[in-house]
Amino acid sequence: MSIDTDTINKDTAHQYLKEFAKELRKETKNVDIDIIIVGGGSIVLNYNFRYSTADFDIIKPNKLINIKRSANKIADKYNLTSNWINDDFISTSSYSNKLINYADYYRTYSNHIHFYTIKDEYLIAMKLMSNRNYKNDYSDIIGIILENPCITIKKIQDAICNLYNSLEVVDKDLMAYVESLLKLPRKELEKEYDTIIHMEEKNRNEILEELEVPEDEEDNGLKI
Repeated sequence: MSIDTDTINKDTAHQYLKEFAKELRKETKNVDIDIIIVGGGSIVLNYNFRYSTADFDIIKPNKLINIKRSANKIADKYNLTSNWINDDFISTSSYSNKLINYADYYRTYSNHIHFYTIKDEYLIAMKLMSNRNYKNDYSDIIGIILENPCITIKKIQDAICNLYNSLEVVDKDLMAYVESLLKLPRKELEKEYDTIIHMEEKNRNEILEELEVPEDEEDNGLKI
């Protein structure tokens, strides 16, 4: 398990994507390429409640396209981690091969690199599937609801079924919690957002403490 430090924010995201697209265009010789951004990257690009993300999780409908070389050039230039943009997401529980059907066009860079994002109830469905209380999954759900009051429990349920075929894949208690969130007045929802943000931060810090090497073991040359 790794806890990442956020390195991409609203001020830098577009520059990184723009330069990445320029490099990728060179690599692929002007072939049109679609890239779908999910998770924290989509949050930063589409919403105002969260300022930064650790990386861009993406889906490449064309799996033959290799992004590593282009990504590394941008990583080297801006001192980013090697996986600042990656498609590791496809091996997680949130992935669905149906996501491509629900992606919204975002922007085109270098004429040939077309970016799409997953938003609103479909992003909530993905957060429900990942269900991590040490990341931003719960606070992201609340933030999306705050910025899109048109979201309903039916829309979320439909999104889950469309992506994952059944509501049974989502924890029932978590689903009930989301349903209760949708019934809260805005001020109460904002309070809950603050509470959850603190909870997630506390959980992250506890995990980081557990991952630290005790001094006595460090002295003995042991590593965890």
